[in-house]
Amino acid sequence: MIILEGPDNSGKSTLAKKLNEIMDWPVEHSGGPTTHEDRHIRMMEVMEKSEVIMDRVPCISEPIYGSICRGINCFEGTKYLENLLKNKPIIIYCRPPTSVIINIEHELSKYANKDHLDMVEDNKFAIVGAYDTLMSNIPHIYYDWTATTPNHFLLLISYCNLYKERVNERRSSKQQPHSRAGSKRRSTKSSVQKTEGINGKVSPH
Repeated sequence: MIILEGPDNSGKSTLAKKLNEIMDWPVEHSGGPTTHEDRHIRMMEVMEKSEVIMDRVPCISEPIYGSICRGINCFEGTKYLENLLKNKPIIIYCRPPTSVIINIEHELSKYANKDHLDMVEDNKFAIVGAYDTLMSNIPHIYYDWTATTPNHFLLLISYCNLYKERVNERRSSKQQPHSRAGSKRRSTKSSVQKTEGINGKVSPH
């Protein structure tokens, strides 16, 4: 699983489309659920996914938007994030300069109605700050679309493709007879070692 996170107007959807075109993995949005129960159900569905590009996941974005915009974090005290990280997804933190994030006009969409956008506008600085704080404690790749060079983007794509290969190897190893499972596990371990730097922490500049 590849997870794209960041405030509104940080370039997640555009990056998701590019990754979809290159990797041929579907893009799914976590937006939509409006009740605490729906958000928990959505998170349980996310936990079952593997070969997908997630435009946000509730256990990362909701503690920020819920706490700041609605006054409650429905994931407080849960272990969704802890369990999600055990699966070692690639998490890409989309974080252009604050001046870019706050000055782009918000657009209505399926996942952002007028009430939501009004709350985001009123709390945009707090949302950006909360994201920086949360992501500083989560392994991630830092992505700034305003400063990304062609070489930087190619490196990002290489990371994602290596990760895709690792996922494919894991799936293949599960389908092999038990007698061949050992060699497959060794192959997977080698791939993991080659890509162990993918999720290194990078603090926003």
